[in-house]
Amino acid sequence: MCISLTLSGSFLVALVSAAAPAPSSPPVPVSPAAAPDNTYPISNDSETFAVLLLDAVNWVSETYIRPVSRVELLHSALSALYTRARRPTPRDLRRRIERAEKASAAPTASGVPLPPPLVPALAPRHPPTSDDRPLLELLRTVRADLGRIENGEGADPLAIACQAMLRSLDPYSGVLSTKEDRHALRTGTEREGFGLEASDNGERVVLLDVLPGSPAQQAGLRRGDEIMGLHDSDGRPRNVKESLNVLNGRTPLLKPQLGIFALPEPITVTYRRPGVGGQQRVKLAWRRFRPESVFGVVRRDDNSWNYWLDTERKIAYVRLGNLVESTPDELAALLAALRSDGLRGLVLDLRWCPGGALTGSVKTAELFLGEGVIATVQYRNQPEEVYRSTSEDKHNDFPMAVLINSDSTGGAELIASALQDHHRAVLIGQRTHGKGNVQKLRPLGTIVLKATSGILVRANGKPLHRFPDSQADAPWGVHPDPGYEFRISPDLSRTLQTWYEEMTWRPGSSTQRLPLDDPLADPQRHAALEALTAR
Repeated sequence: MCISLTLSGSFLVALVSAAAPAPSSPPVPVSPAAAPDNTYPISNDSETFAVLLLDAVNWVSETYIRPVSRVELLHSALSALYTRARRPTPRDLRRRIERAEKASAAPTASGVPLPPPLVPALAPRHPPTSDDRPLLELLRTVRADLGRIENGEGADPLAIACQAMLRSLDPYSGVLSTKEDRHALRTGTEREGFGLEASDNGERVVLLDVLPGSPAQQAGLRRGDEIMGLHDSDGRPRNVKESLNVLNGRTPLLKPQLGIFALPEPITVTYRRPGVGGQQRVKLAWRRFRPESVFGVVRRDDNSWNYWLDTERKIAYVRLGNLVESTPDELAALLAALRSDGLRGLVLDLRWCPGGALTGSVKTAELFLGEGVIATVQYRNQPEEVYRSTSEDKHNDFPMAVLINSDSTGGAELIASALQDHHRAVLIGQRTHGKGNVQKLRPLGTIVLKATSGILVRANGKPLHRFPDSQADAPWGVHPDPGYEFRISPDLSRTLQTWYEEMTWRPGSSTQRLPLDDPLADPQRHAALEALTAR
């Protein structure tokens, strides 16, 4: 199945878009004995590698937003294999690829199209009458010549080649990583478990992530905590490393003696926080929860958010995290509640927002707009998609200030640009990241490829995406409005991001004092409040 994805920031972060039909599963190698006359008989690892790599090359050359030659893709892929094997790349490698490509594209003397290539049904060939046997033979020979890639550190040669090939195009294309898999899990509408992700690095078990709104967050855990001990509900100690699946919420702790309908048992976790003396212990209950994507000023005692930045003037503050499918509904319900309580102005914080689902981003922007174009996705080989707003059920009758910075990415940039182009809000801060690409996924053997297939164009017709060769003065990303640029140093930006993460993780019941408890600690947010007050 081919899935359309969009741009996320530091993790896989994905705006979902309609994709052209693709095979529902990766091609299955055909054994020599069962191979029909029109298939390439796959008899060993070298031939499997050749078929799958050429499949990847054909898919990328068809899908990628810019034209790209198969020669360039194959040269990048094979050069990476030689490098990983600590072998010098042959000086004639490009020439050999060009020769094989020329032989593949050569038309028949009679001009009659060739029969189907001797490979399984893969991506379209270039041109349709080409015969890819010369390229397949070259790839098989190279792979066989390299033999076992001793320095591959267990990595799949196909993954090594595809990663190098895709990364040569742009920094967002590549092979889907484990980290991105974690991000995909993070953006689900509902989860079950404890809401944390722990990793065994060989010596210690450290928390990689704690989901806002989860049992782990409400218990006070946060990223970087080291797990020192684990006990089940009866107080019996458990081996921490052997219980990682339980800790990560992949396998609930059940007691067989209680029967097949037994509920998951809670666990007690002992942890140590860097920079804090001593150890602490918390009890985690397994339950279903929805990771938060809409945050406010400070948590109440029940762990819900207080959104009022200025209670007297009725100015609210909303910060958006991962833009998931449920974000627009969650935000719409919040806006309705705030309006019923006298909302007169809103600060929408898109700083550090990594983007997310395209539909979630579009519908979030639409909440604040009347009728008009929100954004357009342009492709190379398929018609563009135009996303429009209607005039029904909108929150467009109060002033807004939107905070942006260089970490506002993807869907955050779509929202900011739409509000700016329709003169709905004043934008304050710094230029955004410039990641306006839409991606497609393609399963291939045991890996998944992702390639930039389209780019976002804002309502005013200017592109959002910054390509590797884009200049600083090119029209990518979103600028703050004239007179509202508020630049801060990268160090202060990182500090503010850390402070907001601490506010997100702090349980509502906690009495811990944090820097952002001071309303003046964030100068950009204070500037947005002053801008709304002036309006």
